Amino acid sequence: MKTTDHLGNEYNSVNEMCQKYNINKNTYIRRISMGMDKEAALTLPVKPSQKTVFDHLNNEYRSVSEMCRKYGIPRQSYEQRKNKGWNIEKILTTPVKTKTAPCSDHLGNHYDSIKEMCEHYNITYKTYINRITNGWSLEETLTISSRKKLLEPNLSMNENVDLSELKFQNGYKIIIHNQKHYIDHEGNIFKNVKSMCEYHNVSTSLFLSRLKKGMSVKEALYKKKVKDHLGNEFESKSKMYSHYGLSRQTAEARLKNGWSLEKTLTYKIRKGK
Repeated sequence: MKTTDHLGNEYNSVNEMCQKYNINKNTYIRRISMGMDKEAALTLPVKPSQKTVFDHLNNEYRSVSEMCRKYGIPRQSYEQRKNKGWNIEKILTTPVKTKTAPCSDHLGNHYDSIKEMCEHYNITYKTYINRITNGWSLEETLTISSRKKLLEPNLSMNENVDLSELKFQNGYKIIIHNQKHYIDHEGNIFKNVKSMCEYHNVSTSLFLSRLKKGMSVKEALYKKKVKDHLGNEFESKSKMYSHYGLSRQTAEARLKNGWSLEKTLTYKIRKGK
């Protein structure tokens, strides 16, 4: 639809007219709806949406946040210091104090921080966090070397890998040479989840479902053994039933009917002559 400006110039559309006056169409419409005349709506300059800020060296930044990032201080610290009446130079150049909590190792030795303890045991802070997250004990975390041999020979990496330099994802995924691999709570590295689960004799679906429930990698890979009435341990119920010459179907049916475990395993069906 054609329209005209306050000078009588004709345009094919409002959008074309706004482009001529270098103004946003929405700004023009909003001004008209606020009661401005056409001349004011088209010619009044638009206020800048954001003010630039300057540091004590007169360097210009688009925002306070950008300036804070440049000086490596949190925006919250900037505001707190400003409210205390600090000058801009002191606000930007005073280092932010980091809070550290004292800690102890498995031997009872005390340290001012976890990082200090890690340095004493020659492991990185990142390795410490990853191991604790994966369910390692404090002693294992601090004393086991951060160099582990790869279990998968077809990874084309025969040398030891420094776990402290690896990129971890979700606690058990790692990146080696830009390829995703998987690490268990013992530090063993596998090419995929399936091989890791097979190594620990746990099904992949069970492992993943346990992780979704919030279990650690160590808990998710744990294979709970079963015991018979004599206290003998078996890797699974199927192996226990097989040891006593029973099919799983028969054993489960007996237990479902209220049989004791001893009777279920030892009762023999008499065969007719």
